[in-house]
Amino acid sequence: MSKKYLLLVLLLVQMSDILAQQRPVEPLQLADALADALEYNQSIAQASLDQDIAKSQYGSSTAAFLPQVNLSYTSTLTNNPLMVFGNKMVQGVVTQNDFNPVLLNNPSDYQNHNAMVSIVQPILNPDILFQRRAAQMQQEVYGFKKEHTKAYVSFEVKKTYYQLLLNYNALGVLQNVLKTTEEAYKTVSNFYQQGLVSKADVLNAQVFKSSIESQLLETQNSIDGLSDQLSLLMNKEPKTNYTVQVDSSYTTTLDLNSFQYNEKRADFMAYNKAVESYNKMIQASKFGISPRLNAFGNYQANSNTFGFGNGSYFIGLQVSMDVFKGLTNYHQVATQTYQRNKMMLELKTQQIQTQVDIEKSKRDLHDIQLRMQQTNTSIEQAKEALKLTQERYNEGLVKTTDLLTSQNLLAQQELALSKLYFEYNVTISYLTFLTNQNQ
Repeated sequence: MSKKYLLLVLLLVQMSDILAQQRPVEPLQLADALADALEYNQSIAQASLDQDIAKSQYGSSTAAFLPQVNLSYTSTLTNNPLMVFGNKMVQGVVTQNDFNPVLLNNPSDYQNHNAMVSIVQPILNPDILFQRRAAQMQQEVYGFKKEHTKAYVSFEVKKTYYQLLLNYNALGVLQNVLKTTEEAYKTVSNFYQQGLVSKADVLNAQVFKSSIESQLLETQNSIDGLSDQLSLLMNKEPKTNYTVQVDSSYTTTLDLNSFQYNEKRADFMAYNKAVESYNKMIQASKFGISPRLNAFGNYQANSNTFGFGNGSYFIGLQVSMDVFKGLTNYHQVATQTYQRNKMMLELKTQQIQTQVDIEKSKRDLHDIQLRMQQTNTSIEQAKEALKLTQERYNEGLVKTTDLLTSQNLLAQQELALSKLYFEYNVTISYLTFLTNQNQ
């Protein structure tokens, strides 16, 4: 009795584990997946932050035009003869007695409280102006990068969605095959018990049934993984399986000429703006040795007691230039030039690779269209062959393995068609991404 109770407990534990592993299921439209990904995807959020950083850096470059203002209040105590006399002068409290040599040479401790506001106003700084223009172009660079990131995320969502659709189609095909396989297995088992077939026929049917069950398990695992990938793209908790709707709007009359190389693609524009930014940085470095003109001034109030006292001002203009900085500017210009040239080569390589990928994808799409037509014909033929084999099987003219082979052939053709639909959709999505189209 105790053994039966133990077995019952183990069975209940296993059932609870199975129930705990079941995942909630939600329907998901492709349009909804794209909308959620574009709004919540982490890669897009990071691209937005990069754009905000570039925008902030550009905003900080307004220092080239705006004044720099500083406020300070300083209190000192000294018996230095020069400083004591100077403090009295700025405080406006010098008297005849202060010129006494004894007091001049040996003054007592003296306080000075200095309140000062100072200002520096940039007037002409060519290098900073070019740096500001470079920062503005960097802001545009990250804007284009964000757009390209959104296009790539959209492509990834479509590809994952179509993979999920492919696996659901495969799941449906395999479930139908399993159903007919189980019926055939039961039939051949009954025939074996009646002595009408051999043990090998039963084993072959069992092996075929186990193979289908294994494929079903693998397909379900793929559905779990692809659902998690979609959740990741949409920035959701990866615990839900998504069901997708079968798209019956496939067409084999698509105009491939509608997909053309687009030099205005977002990542190409980002490269071009980055090259322009480097050009401005190079000009900024070259103007690093040019004269700079700035105005400056201050107003200060001095008192021998805490507070504000006698006021005075000081203003001026300054023209300055770095005559020689140990070839720093020369090497900086050289480095930036090499970096710009490298980026131009990267852009050229990317453009050529894109043109190659577009042409290859067009050829692939044309090939897929032809294979879809051929596979549809093969499916019709496999259905007819299965029908004939089923009739002969019912009449006892063919073996169970022949029937299972016919069923397997039809299933393989249906799976092949589903895979072609998947390749068709993904190739169109990839062409849309490569040519920067909104379709």
